[in-house]
Amino acid sequence: MMKDLPAPVTLEHVMSSTFIKKHFMDSNLNNTSYHPIIEKPDFHCEVKNSGLQANSVHQVTAADISVVASLGDSIMIGLGARGTTMVDFFTEYRGISWSNGGDADLQDILTLPNILKKFNPKLKGYSTNIARHYEKNSGLNFATVSATSRHLEEQVHQLITKVKQDKTIDFKEDWKLVNIMSGTRDLCRLCGDMDEVTPDDYIRSLVKTLDTLQTKMPRTFVNLILPINVSSLYALNNRGRCMMGNWSICPCLGNEFMRKKISNFYEGYKSLVYELIGSGVYDRDEDFTVVLQPVFEDLLFDVPKDRDLFSLDCLHFSAKGNALAATALWNNMFEPVHKKLSRWHKPLTIKCPIENSPYLSTRTNSKTEAKSKRDQDSKSGMSPAVIVTVTLAIIFALSLITAFVYLKHRLRTPITKLKFSNKPWLKYSI
Repeated sequence: MMKDLPAPVTLEHVMSSTFIKKHFMDSNLNNTSYHPIIEKPDFHCEVKNSGLQANSVHQVTAADISVVASLGDSIMIGLGARGTTMVDFFTEYRGISWSNGGDADLQDILTLPNILKKFNPKLKGYSTNIARHYEKNSGLNFATVSATSRHLEEQVHQLITKVKQDKTIDFKEDWKLVNIMSGTRDLCRLCGDMDEVTPDDYIRSLVKTLDTLQTKMPRTFVNLILPINVSSLYALNNRGRCMMGNWSICPCLGNEFMRKKISNFYEGYKSLVYELIGSGVYDRDEDFTVVLQPVFEDLLFDVPKDRDLFSLDCLHFSAKGNALAATALWNNMFEPVHKKLSRWHKPLTIKCPIENSPYLSTRTNSKTEAKSKRDQDSKSGMSPAVIVTVTLAIIFALSLITAFVYLKHRLRTPITKLKFSNKPWLKYSI
């Protein structure tokens, strides 16, 4: 029989003084300080700005980005990133958030906006200091503590309204970078109302959000980031310092059966997102695109070596974890589609845009780059005999692969993703 699970609670409840006093004041962890080590960024890229603004989303460079914004959940807000005790863990350090933080500069704090500021010092929208989502210092980071994917629709409307109202932003002409990551809280709610966190629910909210951006906010490049498979973090919970299971924010992780269920739902989320983006529905315009960045897709953590990447709850990033996530996202943005790294290799270094192709990678310009490389290879001086031999070898190999895939498909039991509705976004698209 499955062990009874603690009832899910909201982060707002956890942050209350009553809850903190009850669960932490008498805890052995109360006097435990945790000081994450922050490494100095190694930035050696040559910064160039032609002075000409891109006319196509497929030719956008880092210097073209004038506005940065973020939508999502508590992973996006620097929650507890500089917390040294469980009492001050619940502070939102948005200024050092990997996706939207803009405190100081890159010399001191490694965030995506601080890298972008190297290319465009007039960047707008980043967060500073400590702030809640409704406070001025939050900038254009509309992610909130307890948000699930269904809150994205509200957040995107808040974003569009605020960008329109900002007199320093040219709504029609400025290029905007919007980072979207949600689903972590959905996965942590599987012990509760699963009707709101199924893969179908997740993709429906995501499609409505992306469709709204596509139709209502011109010149927008969207970084779409899959949530972390939180079941993979459970190993960190056994290190003694973690309070992940104790304060019931992610109670499902305390049960092996539910951890497997989380992984299955995560695979469902991922499968539908890949189908959605692969359909090309967001590649039809010259002023809008969505690129899937697999920043957290294949994360594997070495305990205890990777413990310093996380804050006291082993769920949210420490200052060091935020810096590493920012580097991974930046690197993903310039890696061709289908060649993006989905696993961190420490230490990560900031990749520089390629001189002859300095654009943020999209499905369209990745295909153009691949074609250009093939054309160069064809002019490399190979003899006709070699070309014929290579071509025949490729045809033979493809024939074998096709036969293998066909037989495997005939004999294989349908995989988990086929249990989910077929292309559900079609019925939700605006």
